[in-house]
Amino acid sequence: MTLPDTKVVRTTFFINAIAALFAAGLLAVVGYQEYTLADLRSQIAQLDEQIGRDKKPSDDAVALFAKFQAEEKKIQELETFLGGNKLVVSKFLNRLGKSVPAKISITTMEYTGVGVNLRGLVVGTPEQASGMVSSYEKQLKADDEIGKRFDQIALTNLSRDPQDGRLSFEITLRSSQVKKETKKP
Repeated sequence: MTLPDTKVVRTTFFINAIAALFAAGLLAVVGYQEYTLADLRSQIAQLDEQIGRDKKPSDDAVALFAKFQAEEKKIQELETFLGGNKLVVSKFLNRLGKSVPAKISITTMEYTGVGVNLRGLVVGTPEQASGMVSSYEKQLKADDEIGKRFDQIALTNLSRDPQDGRLSFEITLRSSQVKKETKKP
């Protein structure tokens, strides 16, 4: 009996070894992919739990946002309806407060629906006080915000208070746009 040729044995051995290494490599790749898939499944399960926990607060927030949008829509409709004729009291008071001269004090402000009546007192001699009130009236007419807002700004009353010697005044601010809006049905 003769021994087989070593080249054939060696070739068969190498082919089997390469096939075994390829199979082992393929097994390692499949194993790694399975490990990655298992890790992804556990992350998905954790995230599903988190979504389940956060669903109710999220739904509440969405419902609140829907309410907010409904209220915002109402406000926008009101702004559209009022247009440029609305009187924002806080801005008006701020502007009015900045415009008042030193010796003039406003004691009463009355909104009448068609305008605003300002009543106040002035300290000084009769000539000085009437001059200050008259210049204040002109200042209100020339004011960027107040003068543009009201069509008619007039000094309607000026009288001396005998008890304390101060001059009391009344300035009426009227807007014809507001008056027209209130007459519409």
